This record gives sequence, structure tokens and C-alpha cells, in this order.
Amino acid sequence: MGDRREQARRAVWAAALASGATVAQLVGAKAARDALFLSHHDLARLPEMMAAAAGLSLVAALGAARAMAAWGPARVLPVALIGNAALFSLQWALVTRAPASAGLALYLQVALLGATLTAGTWALINECFDPHTAKRVVGRIAMGGTAGGAIGGLIGYALGRAGGISVMLLVLAALNLAAIAPVRLLGGRARRQPPADRVRTRSGFDVIHAHPYLGKLGIMVVLVAITSALLDFVMSARVIARIPKGPELMAFFALFHMGVGLSSFAVQALGTRAALGRLGLAGTMAALPLGVMGASALMLGIPHLITAVVARGTDALVQTSLYRAAYEVAYTPVPRGQKRPAKMLIDVGFDRIGTALGSGIVLQILPRVADAERVLLVVAVATAVASLITILQLHRGYVAALADSLRRGAVRLDAKDALDATTRRTLAETAALDRKKILASIERLRPGSTPPSTPPPPVDPGGDTLADLPPDGREEGFGSAPFSMRFAQPDEPSPAQLALADLRSGDAARARARLTGDERFDPDLVAAVIGLLGNDDLSRDALRCLRGWGDLALPELCCALADHDLDAVIRRRIPRVLESLEDPRAAKGLLDALFADEIEVRRQAAFALQRQPSPPPRERVLAAVELELRRGAAGSAAAEGAGDPAASVEQAVVLLSLVLEREPLSLAYRALRSGDDVQRGTALEYFENVLPEALRSHALPLLARLGPRDGPRRDAATLRAKLLETRS
Repeated sequence: MGDRREQARRAVWAAALASGATVAQLVGAKAARDALFLSHHDLARLPEMMAAAAGLSLVAALGAARAMAAWGPARVLPVALIGNAALFSLQWALVTRAPASAGLALYLQVALLGATLTAGTWALINECFDPHTAKRVVGRIAMGGTAGGAIGGLIGYALGRAGGISVMLLVLAALNLAAIAPVRLLGGRARRQPPADRVRTRSGFDVIHAHPYLGKLGIMVVLVAITSALLDFVMSARVIARIPKGPELMAFFALFHMGVGLSSFAVQALGTRAALGRLGLAGTMAALPLGVMGASALMLGIPHLITAVVARGTDALVQTSLYRAAYEVAYTPVPRGQKRPAKMLIDVGFDRIGTALGSGIVLQILPRVADAERVLLVVAVATAVASLITILQLHRGYVAALADSLRRGAVRLDAKDALDATTRRTLAETAALDRKKILASIERLRPGSTPPSTPPPPVDPGGDTLADLPPDGREEGFGSAPFSMRFAQPDEPSPAQLALADLRSGDAARARARLTGDERFDPDLVAAVIGLLGNDDLSRDALRCLRGWGDLALPELCCALADHDLDAVIRRRIPRVLESLEDPRAAKGLLDALFADEIEVRRQAAFALQRQPSPPPRERVLAAVELELRRGAAGSAAAEGAGDPAASVEQAVVLLSLVLEREPLSLAYRALRSGDDVQRGTALEYFENVLPEALRSHALPLLARLGPRDGPRRDAATLRAKLLETRS
């Protein structure tokens, strides 16, 4: 365990370094690109260049997606980093001779490889962690990226003031080479993870078409990119009007990106993990459009360079902190073989599509509208609203993707692992065998022991045996005949008396004959038949008899189920009768039994409620779940499984299946009891997303402590044989 933790810690550090290096080179490249291009080309050409760069980036994304799917990011990334470093070296040689051409070439290079490298790095990071672990560590990894962005901005600012655009290009080449070492370390961890899915997909578009969840993610990326492109143009226009071109322009853009990086680092250090834990993925992502709407509204009211910087800075700040952390976690449930092409296509391709659309909007509005900047801001607010709506729809898709991750075969459900009544009832029956009966059987098998004598006649509640009762009389409370008539015909007992005598005779054959015959309902017989539920030989016949009587026996059944003084073996079998009754009183009796002291009574009541035609009241079920979790936390589950928190936790999961989707819950619980760290993390993430907030703080610590079972569960025969082996 300690070894795995140390490996995970090293992987987090490597991921933070790789993210920091790639983001630092991207931030520095953007600062040099903007300064070089805007210093040697007119502002009116910026939308055209943005659109052309977006098209080139889309082509690069399609190629990178295929490469990632074929060879994986661990092999593709080092080659891409070396290629990017070589291109920066060529730009360094070109910038002093033909700065205008260098500006165009640098713009296209950043479009070709800048975002692709960042997306590829995160694709590799994504393959190294399960969803639950990713949610805990992605904030720290993203902090490495934002720290790298701040460092890249600081270098750009220093070199910009010194007039060193050409030197900046050499620094960028060095940053690309520095990223290779942590990328290779991450590649080694990724190769130790479970193998990628063998299902081959033709392209990322095939994967997106097969997974509507990824389609919504792609739409969100397009909308976010449109908003960023519009805000970026508005800020660039105001910057050009106020700041001289050349190194000072690079210094401004570098200072802007450095400020965004430092602010983002602070947000990640203080709030990312808390936001993911409390708000979830959708809530954390929603911070981006909400922030953009507020900042854009401020800029509409106060049109100034400062407000333009605030609007674009807010967009960049939230994107690189809260939004990025939640966005990367959103991919963790997707199968690796499908994630590789889809993630690259969405991260880069869809982002470039959004940038191209944003540039097209600028090109359409700029020559036609007098106050173009105000109109662009209004459009940016509209796209932010659309992205907010899309984000709010993502939560359900994310939970479904987690469930699919559990279904894919890494976690297989045996019959004993299902949460439905049909497959679990036999297990519950055998697990709850009366230990006293087993030990009594063992005692009879000891050498020299004598078989038990014929059982004495059963004793009625008053203390007399049935043999002592007048053959024609009825005890008070067992019949409705007047007292004066009870001894009227001493030699002719009534049919009900005969049936009652057979049921209480202790003779299995006589009792079974009554239970299996066409015995008409008589209220005097119900208590006796319920008592036979405690007899292992006759319990099935008693069940069939009570089910045949149906609603007529319901009041007595509910009273017996609620009687805490009655044998727990009888009470845990009563729900098997009530489950077949559609009377609301049966459902109420089962709901009340969820709060019984004995865990087997509670468990059988939960199984029976699964078979009821109407779902039970959600609030009452959740109250029972909370009680189970408290029992588990205290380690005080009653009866069988006493002191074992796992028994109460399992019962809590069974109860949750009454109000949540059953199959994913079963798979998630099975994954927690497996030894697969990836599946355990996926299961914990699933529970964290589907559990009601009021239960989350009680449930997650208990679920996280569940470990693999020592071995397969044993049936009654195996348990009996084991006890016999150790009887001495």
C-alpha cells in the first residue's frame, strides 16, 4: 500500500512538472506570437489569422487524435515536444531577417502544436489516475500548469522589456525539451494501468457519436472557445489603441498571462478541491460562464481598457483553474481506447472550431456595425449563457459514464453481488443461520451422544400443552365462540381445533399435511402458521400457506413483524410473504421493519420492498440509509454481523437501490470489494455523485474503508462442514 502511494505521489509531481513546462511554453509562445504579429500586421488581419490558425489546428487535432489512438500519448508526446523545439529554433533564425514572415509562421506554429501539446499532456495524465483519485489530485496538477504559465509570462515580460523576442524563442525551445523527462515518467505509469479497450474505432467522431455525453462536452468546448475568441479580439483592439507596438506589446501580453497564471494558482490552491467536492463537476465548470457574464456586463457598463482586461482575464483565469480541473476529471470514466482519439479531437479540434466561429462572427460584425465591440460583448454573453445550459446537463451524462465504466467487464457481477431480492435472498438466509441450531447439530454428532428424544408437545401461550386442552374447547383469544359453548360438544372438536392441533403437534408430517392441503383461512390458525416460519423444515410450506391467504393474514403478519420479542428467524421470513401483497399496509410494515434491531430483518424487508409495485417513500428510505451508516460508523450492527461495519454499509447500499438505479450501485459496491484500485476509484466517484448530499459525509469514509473480501462467500453446507472440522 505504501509503495502504491509513493508511486502515485511521484506521478502527481511528474504530472505537475509536465503540465507546468507545456503551459509555460504555450504562454510564452502566445505572448511572442501576439507581439510579433500585431507589431508587423494590421489589426484587421487578426480575425482572418485566427480563422486560418483554427483551421490548421483542426487538421492537426485530427492527425493527433489518430496518432494518440494508434500509439498512445506516451509515445506521441516526446516526438511532438522535440519537433516543437526544433521549430522554435527555426523561428529564432528567421525573426531577425524577416520579422513579418516570422510573425505569420509563429502564429501558425502555435496553432499547429501549442494546444495539441497541452491536450496531449492532459490526455496522458488522464490515463494515470482513476476518477476518484483524479478529483483529489487534479487541482495540484493544474497548479503546476498555472505556475508554469506564470513563469512563462514572467520570462516574456522580462525579455519583452529588454527587447528579446528572439531570445524568448530559444527559451521556448528549452522548455519543450525540459518537458520530455516528466512525460516519459508518466508514460511508464500509464503503461502499468489496465490495458486499453480492444474495441477499435475509426476516429474520434465515431466515439463522440456513440457517447452523447462526449457530444455535450464537445458543444460546451465550442461555446467556450467562441466566447474566448470574442473577448480576446475586444481586448486586443483596446490594447493596440493604447500600447506601442514591438517589445512593449510583448511585455504587456506576457504580464497579462503572468497575472492570470498567478491568480489561477491562488484559486487552485485555495478553492479547486473544495469546489469539486461541494459543487461537483457541473457546478465547478459553471463558474466559467457565470464569471464571463458578470465581467462582460461590467465592460458593457464601463467601456475601458481595464474592464476589457478584466473580462478577458476572468475568462482565462477560470478556464485555467476551476474549469480546467473539472473538465479533465470529466474524461476519467471514458475507456482509454476511446478517450485517446475523442479527447484530442474535442480538446483541440472542437476548440479550434469554436475559435474559427468566433473569428467568423468578428469578420461579419466588424465592417457592418458602428459599435462593433459592444455587439461582440453581447454575443459573448449569449454564448456564455448557452454554455452554462450545456454544462448543467453534463452531470447526468457524467454519472452515466461512470456507470458504463463499471459495466465494461473489469468488474463482473456474480449472483451473490447483485442487490436485488432474487439473487441475494438465498445468501441472506444462509448467512443468518441460527448458530445455536448448528452447534446443537454438531453436539448430536459427537461420539457417545444420544439422539434427542421425541419433542414434547408444544406449549400454548397460557402454559398448557395442547394435550391438556379440552378437545372441543378454545382458549380465550383463539376463537369467537361464546364461553358457554366451548364445552358443549367435548367429543367433537371443530375443524379449526383439529387443524390447530396438527400445526402445533411437533409432528412435521401432520403439520405439512395441513400447510399443503387446501386449508381454508381461519384467523385462529394464522399465529400458528407464522410460528412455523421458524422451523427450517416447514418454513417453505408455511410461506406458501400464508401467501395463499393473502390480505386476510396481513394484520397478523404486520403485528408479528413489529414484535421485537418474537424470534428473529420468524421475523426475517415474514417479508417474503408481505412482498407478494399489494396492500399499502404491507409496504408500511416493511418500511417500519427497516428500522428493526436485527440486520437480517432489515435486509429481508429491503429485499421485499424491491418487489413492491410502488416505490417506497424516498424520505423514509433515506432515513433508514442514514441510520445504517451511523450503525456502520459506530460498528454496532445488531444480531448477525454485530460489530462489522461492512454489514450495515452493504445494507445501506441495498436500501439505496430502492431509490437509485440498481445495477450501477451493485457494480460500484462490487468494485469497492475488489482489489482493483482503478475500479475502486471509479466506484467511489460514482457514489460521490449519486449520493444525496445529506448522506455523503457519512457514507464516503465508510465506503472508502471497504476492502477486498477475504474469499468467496460460503453456502450453508460449507459453513456446517467447517464447524464440524473445528468441533474439537
